[in-house]
Amino acid sequence: TDMDVNGEDIDLDQCLAVESTEKRKSSLMLDFLDSAIQERNAAARINDKLMGDRMNKLTESIKKNEERRTKSKSRAELLNKMNLVDIQSQAEKSLNHIEDLEDNGIVRERKRLFFGTAGEQQSLLYRQIWEPFSDEQHEVVLNALTAWHLAREENDERYMWNVTLPELFLHMYKEIFGISTLAEAEMCLVSTPVP
Repeated sequence: TDMDVNGEDIDLDQCLAVESTEKRKSSLMLDFLDSAIQERNAAARINDKLMGDRMNKLTESIKKNEERRTKSKSRAELLNKMNLVDIQSQAEKSLNHIEDLEDNGIVRERKRLFFGTAGEQQSLLYRQIWEPFSDEQHEVVLNALTAWHLAREENDERYMWNVTLPELFLHMYKEIFGISTLAEAEMCLVSTPVP
């Protein structure tokens, strides 16, 4: 047996048991820390993958928007080169679309906003279509639509400017460039850079 500094017997078995308990506690703590580190590493890998996926989607979205913008720009250039006779002819053909909307009671977004609250009506001012049509083209289309409204004995200029004129331009744009839907045509018009 060994003795401590006070001359008392030291029980080595008891000391080894205490030391063994401390080692087990330390080992458990290290195991816990290793486990926590592994969980954090796994979470970081998942997060890295999610961020990579998001970055790829964002990059793809930016690429698609740039392609759409480039295509819209070339469409705008082609539209500006169209002569006024062709624009008038297309406007007159597209009046059938306006007639269908009006005669069949079809309520598209602009018409809904026109008959909505004051704020909704006000929003139509920001949804009018000017670009990429030139001023001369705009005037030709407006004249064709005005004649159509007068022939129907309708004289609501506010309705014409905020509902039927933008609808006519959208339909013309859709038809000229073979776009499948009016919604897509509107998105193309909105993303068209001003020449």
